[in-house]
Amino acid sequence: MIWNNGFPGRYDDVNVYDYATWSGSAYACVGNGDYWDLRRGDYVFSWVNDGADAWQRSPLGRRVHDNGSGHIWVDWCGNNNR
Repeated sequence: MIWNNGFPGRYDDVNVYDYATWSGSAYACVGNGDYWDLRRGDYVFSWVNDGADAWQRSPLGRRVHDNGSGHIWVDWCGNNNR
């Protein structure tokens, strides 16, 4: 389960990363107020930075359940890898 119950405003969304060192790894974004039941849903890593190497792109499409290992707070969901 992932529940983003943060306060609305700046940095209210959360990127969940496939690799603990979030720079460049694949990620999924949990919007403010969203609840994901990872055992029942098909939530996948759907983003990676433009300059990523092949090993960083390989988790794209893989389920977040049991594969998420790091996170950071971000301003918006989408292609926002820092």
